[in-house]
Amino acid sequence: MKALAALHVTTFNETHSGFKAPTYETREWQWQKAFQDKDDSWFCLVIEKKDEGLIGFAKGQSYNHADHAEFSGELNKIYLLRKYHRLGLGRQLVCKVANEFIKRGINSMLLFGDAIIHQINFMNKWVQKNCLQRMENFTAVMVGQI
Repeated sequence: MKALAALHVTTFNETHSGFKAPTYETREWQWQKAFQDKDDSWFCLVIEKKDEGLIGFAKGQSYNHADHAEFSGELNKIYLLRKYHRLGLGRQLVCKVANEFIKRGINSMLLFGDAIIHQINFMNKWVQKNCLQRMENFTAVMVGQI
């Protein structure tokens, strides 16, 4: 739990510099509570590098909201230490999340992200082409937020 909380704080700060980030203590409490109350509505996948520990993680969860009723899964969090960007690890993590949803009978997922249209278009096209081409009847989309 401690390693996941520390990774979450570090990657959040790398990704969202300028925002007031939650403290390590807050993240540790959040993850402890999540795993203590664990049910089948969510899962967490991690990437661990030998001799370095955790370097990335993703959290998937059920999605049941009227605003995007056509989706039943949400890629709620995905973070990777910056020094491991552009190595394909994030892409693999997205695919692993999609596969986990399929195992759970969930055939669609969305990811809320910053409202940068070229990133949204790239993500949507990339996921469809590289991750889901072998997965029939699965839909994924990134929804921009302002």
